[in-house]
Amino acid sequence: MPRTTTLRRALSATALAVICPFVLHWQPSLGFAQVSRGPAATHSRVGRVVRLSTVSASEVAAPVEAEAKAEAEVAAPSFDKRLIGWWRYSGGAYELRETAGKLFFREGNLAGELSQQDEWLVATLPNAGTIQLKLTPAGQVMSQFKAVGSQEWGAPITAISEWSSLTTKTKILDRELDTREFKGETEDGAVAVVVNGHQRPTSIKLSPEAAKSADLGDKVLEAHSKAVQESNDYMTERLRELYAAHFSGRPDY
Repeated sequence: MPRTTTLRRALSATALAVICPFVLHWQPSLGFAQVSRGPAATHSRVGRVVRLSTVSASEVAAPVEAEAKAEAEVAAPSFDKRLIGWWRYSGGAYELRETAGKLFFREGNLAGELSQQDEWLVATLPNAGTIQLKLTPAGQVMSQFKAVGSQEWGAPITAISEWSSLTTKTKILDRELDTREFKGETEDGAVAVVVNGHQRPTSIKLSPEAAKSADLGDKVLEAHSKAVQESNDYMTERLRELYAAHFSGRPDY
């Protein structure tokens, strides 16, 4: 082979190695094949691909999957979703709202973004102070407030979920009223009517004389009205207690 041809091929191979640090070839038996870098790869045999290293499809996809996982971890909220909503305590109520993956505290004109600090979520409330809060094992929120210029946290305050807790309490009361009994009788005791806490009749008792009397309808109505009145009075008082306890933030009611 003429010397000029050999020199030309050597120069071409060297230029390719400089311009293209690596080249990928597809080989059915190897997957992707990569030309190794460095002088040993480009000058061992002029004009030939030397020292091939295989790159599998999984190795190519791994960086992409790792990046997607990292983005998902960044996007995932760092707080318990159960915190979102309104929370009531003895002095009022506040809202914990999620916006763009972040959690914010708001009560009246006070607002701030909550960030994780040890076991607490902490927010700075401009011109007021700092609040820290956390979800308790019982599903309530415990909070403490530190006023501007103070070095000490105030006493812990427990808040209960505004509407979910109220719904639960009314369901409990509803089951209680189903089992309660209220009795109404006529003046002579000849007719007795029993209703439950929802004012639904559950039984009626008639004396032999009342069953034959011409004014039986009036007697039944009288006894029923007395039973319903007792049932209404009880239900009204229990509802008053329930709402008073809830809006005062009493979690034990």
